[in-house]
Amino acid sequence: MEYPLTLEEHLQRLADLIAASRATRWEIGDHLGAMVREYGRGVLGKAAELCGCSKTLLRQMIRVSAAIPREHRHPDVPWSVAREAVQRAASIGMEPLQLYLRAVHEDWGLRQLIQAVREARGEPEQLCPTCGRPLRRRKRKGGGQS
Repeated sequence: MEYPLTLEEHLQRLADLIAASRATRWEIGDHLGAMVREYGRGVLGKAAELCGCSKTLLRQMIRVSAAIPREHRHPDVPWSVAREAVQRAASIGMEPLQLYLRAVHEDWGLRQLIQAVREARGEPEQLCPTCGRPLRRRKRKGGGQS
């Protein structure tokens, strides 16, 4: 890459890198799934060591890739939305693909997906304003809740 780039060229390069990053999680999940089918679950430890990440993250990538077929993946939707759809769908009686496609159709980001699941469960609205994750109530001494 030659420098200096114009602002527009920098922004396009950034958009390309983000798209590649999103595609990479799907590809890693597909590849790891094939490895596990061929060599067994023991391969995850070696893969985690090689990648410098946890086996939990690798298992998430496999689950997400297995639950969302290639033809339904949307490169403009963050992988984290697919991960949350896969993790939370059963809690509201939906299939992971069904919840993911609803998130895509409704143009939900991660926060909106989490909020929709909470509402479907009938849970009160309490999300972290930064990350969108549910806030947990802390128990007070003596058994009360704050």
